[in-house]
Amino acid sequence: MSTTNATPTPLDIRRMSHRDDPHTSHEAAERASTGTKKSLLYGAIVAVLATHGPGTPSEVLDRYTLQRLDIESLPEADLQEIRRRMTELEHDFGSIEPIRVGTQRGGKPQFATREGQRVMRLTEAAAA
Repeated sequence: MSTTNATPTPLDIRRMSHRDDPHTSHEAAERASTGTKKSLLYGAIVAVLATHGPGTPSEVLDRYTLQRLDIESLPEADLQEIRRRMTELEHDFGSIEPIRVGTQRGGKPQFATREGQRVMRLTEAAAA
């Protein structure tokens, strides 16, 4: 592939594609077949916050991992997945929110943090 900013040719695009890589194809098929994983994680995150109160993504992951010991049907998850699902729960669904503790200079909100991570809680609508 050329290193200039020129438009890639069809040959270059084919080279970038991973369609012929069996390892990548199997991983993509597994991800597609586990479409319920997101919804299971959403539910588990909301349940953790409802049961244990506000928490950071790493605290939620720790509690989720303990839940998985009792409920084997829950999928494995890492910190990045929990962060991603918590962000979606906040921005897309409005189910959780960061705890606001003040205002920074310039009017930006300041949020509670622990170990560099924002502390999140259920919104009133989600808690009801």
